[in-house]
Amino acid sequence: MAEKILIGCIADDSTGASDAASFLVKGGLSTVLFHEIPDKKDIKGCEAAVISLKIRSCPVKEAVKKASEAMDVLLSAGADLIYYKYCSTFDSTREGNIGPVVDALMQRLNVHYTLLCPSLPINGRTVQDGRIFVDGVPLENSPLAHHPLNPMWDSRISVLMDEQGRYPCITLTSDNYVKDPSLIKLEVESIVKDMEHAYIVPDYTSNDDGEVIARVFSDLRLITGGSGLLEHLGHEFSKGRKKDCAYQGVSGPAFMLSGSCSDMTLKQMEDWKSRGGKHIKMDVEALLCGSESASNYFEQAMATGSDVLVYSSDSSLNVAKAQKFGIEKVSSVLERTCGEIARLAVNSGYRKIIVAGGETSGAVTRSLGFDSYIVGPEVAPGVPVLVPLKDKTLRIVLKSGNFGRECFFTDAVEMTGENNG
Repeated sequence: MAEKILIGCIADDSTGASDAASFLVKGGLSTVLFHEIPDKKDIKGCEAAVISLKIRSCPVKEAVKKASEAMDVLLSAGADLIYYKYCSTFDSTREGNIGPVVDALMQRLNVHYTLLCPSLPINGRTVQDGRIFVDGVPLENSPLAHHPLNPMWDSRISVLMDEQGRYPCITLTSDNYVKDPSLIKLEVESIVKDMEHAYIVPDYTSNDDGEVIARVFSDLRLITGGSGLLEHLGHEFSKGRKKDCAYQGVSGPAFMLSGSCSDMTLKQMEDWKSRGGKHIKMDVEALLCGSESASNYFEQAMATGSDVLVYSSDSSLNVAKAQKFGIEKVSSVLERTCGEIARLAVNSGYRKIIVAGGETSGAVTRSLGFDSYIVGPEVAPGVPVLVPLKDKTLRIVLKSGNFGRECFFTDAVEMTGENNG
């Protein structure tokens, strides 16, 4: 049993936290995921801890306060490294919350500089010459430019940080990676020595880049970025340690919920339907006027006697039509309904709960009342199976919108099934 944690990760939303935790497990560290800020005494028996906070889109002061509180708990549990995990496409407004949180953590730790590494090459999100690319396309020209909450207006990290961060961005190109790691570190420290604080933005387009970054900077007290680097940091911290990857699936049908409207999730739903998978679509207008309810949808789903998908996901055109009732009102009723359905499913004996969409995942975990999980194997890169510490008979999967193969729902049903382990 680990005496103290090695890496403490603060994630800005629930699916991002699952994503981060899965990469730490791949890196060889036993990992526990918390969906609220835990007491120090609850962080035990693991080498890495991830704290999920719903701070991606909340007011800046609230985000800074919660992130600082989470860091204090992780430090008190012995963390050598604090990792602030945010979206690989820098999902943020011009005011924050990425910049203000990074600044607060840097100042609280009294560190001279930190890294900004919003990159996840395995999912096509890369950083080169200080710019974010999505499948080779600059961020502002990708579908993320039209994100319904936080549309991305530029791919240059220095520009994205200009209004929300206080310090300069320094680009570290991959030309430096052929040097001795100690020389890279010396060069960086020479550049920033006369600055109050600074952000280092390294090229990160491949796993090889990630390995170099982790090798060079793993002794920093604070690193920030997407989830991809955590696997490589895990390898650095787990060298010479015994790995424990025990996992067992469970029997019974799977209950799936989807609120994500990403292109990939829509393809994944179509794949599920094309395979003959049972599915039920929620009607937003009917929910708003009260002619439909969570219990009605759950009863319809249970009547199938099979693996079943209940969803509100829809095309951007239909989403726009639904939003005539008010974006916040629609989001609220859908999140509340999904949470209620998930609770009904668990109370009725379903042991496999699979969720697509960040906000939907947050609503489900809050409704179920679980706040800590053992992190199991991946269904897809960045999407692990979670085992609640309070009920180890359950298997829960929380997926961010664009993650997973087109056959994700089939993959998730199989991975959580009793034949896996």
